[in-house]
Amino acid sequence: RWPVTSLTRHEASGTFIATMRGRAKGSDGRERTGVYVATSPDLVHWAGPALLMEAPLFGSCDASDAISYPALIDPDSTDRNFGTVGDHPALTFVRADTDGCTVTPDRDIVLKRVRIDPTSASARRSSR
Repeated sequence: RWPVTSLTRHEASGTFIATMRGRAKGSDGRERTGVYVATSPDLVHWAGPALLMEAPLFGSCDASDAISYPALIDPDSTDRNFGTVGDHPALTFVRADTDGCTVTPDRDIVLKRVRIDPTSASARRSSR
C-alpha cells in the first residue's frame, strides 16, 4: 500500500516494525497524513498501519514543514546497520520548508524520541 521507509526489529520482543509515510482515514472519518507503523512477529503476518505522528507530507500544497523519509533508529543498537531498536529509539525524518506548492531546498533532519511498548511492540511518541 505505502512504501516502507525503514524496517527494524524490536530487540526485547522480537517484533518487526515497518515505518512508512502515508494518509488514511481515522476512526472518526478524518483523513490524517503522517508517519505510520505496522508490526509483525514473523514478516508474514502484519498489524496496522497505525498513525505514529501526524504531519504534512512532501507534495501537499497546503503543507508547511512537510516531512519525508521517516525511519526508526536507535543510536544504542548493537547491530552494525542499526537494524534493531530498544525501548527508546528515535523517529528520524527530513523536514522541508515549502513555498506554496513548492518544496524549498531548506531541509532539516529531525530526531524525535519515541517509546516502544514491549507488551504490544508498538511505537508511541514520547516527550523526551
